[in-house]
Amino acid sequence: MSESTFAFPLGLFILYYAWQHRWIHMMIAAFFMYFADKRIATLAVIACAFMMIFMKLAKYSKKWVKALWGMVTAAGCLYIYSICSGLFEWFCIRLGIDTSHRLDVYPQIAAQIPDNYFLGKGLGTVNEMLPQILEPGLIDWFENPHNDLLKIFVELGGIGLVIFLLSYLAVFKIAEKRITQR
Repeated sequence: MSESTFAFPLGLFILYYAWQHRWIHMMIAAFFMYFADKRIATLAVIACAFMMIFMKLAKYSKKWVKALWGMVTAAGCLYIYSICSGLFEWFCIRLGIDTSHRLDVYPQIAAQIPDNYFLGKGLGTVNEMLPQILEPGLIDWFENPHNDLLKIFVELGGIGLVIFLLSYLAVFKIAEKRITQR
């Protein structure tokens, strides 16, 4: 297990300590998260921090919770579209972003989508296809596609992706209920 494994839990601690106004604890968690060197965890913490601020400013209105869920859902759908259309690849190449071989893998995984848009190809098919897609030296390092939305869309289709995104609505509603109880 590497230090990057703890990046997401440390991000949750940062948010929790910020919410509780325990600034020293928050700074300690941020210090260790910085050394985990996980860009996606850092972006997730920043996004969640903006969401917390957004919800405080919105005075916990139900309209804002639904709007926030709509923005998250739209962002997820746009992300999948950008991969399927080649926009993601163009953007990464144009800005010189190191994607750690994701540009080699994502288009090949996305090419499987047209086979069954609605129901997908079945659970586990993405992990089964990775050894065929990757160069022999990368399969040990790249054991999953590092993109849950793309994986869910290929394996479970549009119906499965909609159900997955609806689960986020449930999480937002639970969070709203908990926050408004305070």
